Amino acid sequence: MEYTANYRKPSGTVPSSTQTPYIAVSVQQYPTPEWAQYLAAYPPNMYNSFDDPRHHAVVVQLSSKLHSNRLERLADPLYYTWASGSCVVTITYYATEENLSLLRTYIEKYPSSIH
Repeated sequence: MEYTANYRKPSGTVPSSTQTPYIAVSVQQYPTPEWAQYLAAYPPNMYNSFDDPRHHAVVVQLSSKLHSNRLERLADPLYYTWASGSCVVTITYYATEENLSLLRTYIEKYPSSIH
């Protein structure tokens, strides 16, 4: 099962000549926590070089361990992904600014179970 949401600023706050930045959130539920741990570590829809630990590193953000491309973010959007029980949560920033309050809200609801 998967739940998704996109968060955007109100339309009057962004110049009309640019694409409205947004943050995409996905919560995917799997049969077991082991599946979630594996798929958070090796996400099927992300093109990363898992041989280079900077591409999908475990980082600490808001006192939680999360996978991210934060250490080497080339042209790709910034993302955080983590397992929480039998769920995998992914937050992708298609925006220039990182919204930590949104990240904090999801970490509180879905605490990271990355060891």
